[in-house]
Amino acid sequence: MKKMFLPIAAVLVISAAGASASSQVQVFIDGELLNTQYAPVIENDTTLIPMRDIFEALGAKIQWIDDEKAVMAYDGTNILKLAIDSNVMILNSQQTELAVPAKLIDEKTYVPLRAVSEGLNAEVLWEEETRSVKINTPKNEHNISKNSIEEEISDEEGNVLINAHITYPQLENTDNSEGIAALNEHYENYAKKKITEIKNVYLPIAQQMKQEKEANSEKYTPVLIYFGYDTVYDKFNKLSFVELESRDMVELEVLCKNIIEIESR
Repeated sequence: MKKMFLPIAAVLVISAAGASASSQVQVFIDGELLNTQYAPVIENDTTLIPMRDIFEALGAKIQWIDDEKAVMAYDGTNILKLAIDSNVMILNSQQTELAVPAKLIDEKTYVPLRAVSEGLNAEVLWEEETRSVKINTPKNEHNISKNSIEEEISDEEGNVLINAHITYPQLENTDNSEGIAALNEHYENYAKKKITEIKNVYLPIAQQMKQEKEANSEKYTPVLIYFGYDTVYDKFNKLSFVELESRDMVELEVLCKNIIEIESR
């Protein structure tokens, strides 16, 4: 199944005076207070929070797309994209309307807390008495951790052309099961092979993209190639992993920048 992310480009810089910064609002993730360098902001009954604080707390990696003034976040299962001052969030190729868009406040990028948290499969609850946001992250029936391999892939001149992020599962193996150990080894080796595949297959394509952009006096933004997985339980409570992959669609590069293809198989 192939989907597409379309780029969103809009920029608006606002002052904190246009929103109410509330030090009274506290954010808890799985019962732990989230300490942020800058206070959350309330605008039109929507809590906005510094981008990096919330994404890192939810275990998501981020990539800033400067020419679109947009952020892309991915957590091994989901991938979402928000552009400054756009009331549309792209979540796994689907558009979601935002009551309040991501925006710059005192030169810091703030994102809508509920939208991005729920986009990463977390439950969000508002507690009026304590003016607190309670976020509960999803739990697997099995204890599964997410390991990752991240690598910046460069050309011979040292220019970064590809940002590769490969996430793979590791099941807890307290009983030292040979089967689980073999499965964990399989997924780790599979992730390493993916990095090799990216270097062999996609680096030459990225080099061509960079040359075409430079010929048109355009700035080249490193391609994000992302590989992750989702966990699925069937009616017999058997666990499966569904592979998720995204990469730039080279054939549409001349028509649209940073279009992302999602393949689920």
